[in-house]
Amino acid sequence: MWLPKLLATQGLYVVAVALPLMPSLFGAAKDAADSATYIKAFLSLYMPRVLLLLALAFGIQMFIKYLNGQARLPQYRRFRDTMSLKIPAFGNLQRAAALSAFVRMLRRLYHAGVAPIEAWECAMNTADNVVLRERLGQSYLMMQKGASLSDAFSATGLFDNQIENLVITGQQSGEVVESLDKAADHYQEQLQAAAVRARRVMFSMGLTTMLILGGAAVCWLTYSEYQGMFKYAFPEDGFLPLF
Repeated sequence: MWLPKLLATQGLYVVAVALPLMPSLFGAAKDAADSATYIKAFLSLYMPRVLLLLALAFGIQMFIKYLNGQARLPQYRRFRDTMSLKIPAFGNLQRAAALSAFVRMLRRLYHAGVAPIEAWECAMNTADNVVLRERLGQSYLMMQKGASLSDAFSATGLFDNQIENLVITGQQSGEVVESLDKAADHYQEQLQAAAVRARRVMFSMGLTTMLILGGAAVCWLTYSEYQGMFKYAFPEDGFLPLF
């Protein structure tokens, strides 16, 4: 989002600096080009507006941070995590991050000799998303009732078929740690790919916002320029305002 922020900040300061220098185009005083008049207009009229807009932007940013903090509270966390999984690029990123963290921790605990049930319980808590953690928790309850590791993987419905088959093969051959190593590498690659896609989406959103704001600014500048020209050339003629 640095693109629209940069555009907005640049536009605010450009307006504050350049607006008093163009009296015929913007309807300012005829002697606004004089340095003393310019400084007075800059300090008393334009700069306060810029500071007010920047303060408003800062307030909106702090309000968004407050909402984000509220969304992390337990009573709102489930709703936020559910909605975030429905956003294509960012939902895939959260899913890949949760599964990658889970599989890597499960592999470490297995390699350390922790029992499967305890290893699953500890590993499932590494998933940051509440919805995904609950689905992993359902498989944990199955393991407490005697389900195998491969059955627990299949019951979640979160893992790819090749990963489920890999775990089944590793369990049957006694190479669970090796199969979890391959699963961890697989989801680490998915996490990196999802992060790249999410960055591209964020860049596209910022670029689109910048183009829209830039296009609106160019249209307004063109209108204001020609309006000022007509007013300067034909001061007695009326010129219909845009708003």
